[in-house]
Amino acid sequence: MSYKEDLKIDKFRLDDMWENHPSLFADIYEKEIDAQFERDKAKEKLDLIRAELDQSIRSSCAGANEKITESSIANRIILDKNYQEANGKFLDSVRIAKQIAVGREAFEHRKKALEKLTDLFLSNYWSTPYIKEEAKREVDSTNSDMARKALQESMKNKGLKNVDA
Repeated sequence: MSYKEDLKIDKFRLDDMWENHPSLFADIYEKEIDAQFERDKAKEKLDLIRAELDQSIRSSCAGANEKITESSIANRIILDKNYQEANGKFLDSVRIAKQIAVGREAFEHRKKALEKLTDLFLSNYWSTPYIKEEAKREVDSTNSDMARKALQESMKNKGLKNVDA
């Protein structure tokens, strides 16, 4: 039940991630269905053992003219070795089914993550910034003009003589 490795995403191989996602999701979903089936079988077996023990206890008490309460019957059933074993198997199957359901849910989250990473890729999130040469010159000249004006203002405020004037 090692699906955690399949959950990993390589953001630089989104096409591969998207290609294998449906089959990985189908695999975990099939495992969940199988686990739920095993859980349901274990529950039926537990119920059958409970019913057989209930009937056996009632028959033996009726044959011995012994009065018995419902809670006494329930307690005797719980103490039975076969019932305890079947109950343990049922609880194990419930745990496994829940663990696989968590895996399926994780693949739903993987899908969402792939969608968001794809959105980032389409918006050029990982691309190298590109600035046209003309824009660079304009920014440089604007910054130079602003720096020169700031320097002149600072000198004026300090009472220094303006070099450009």
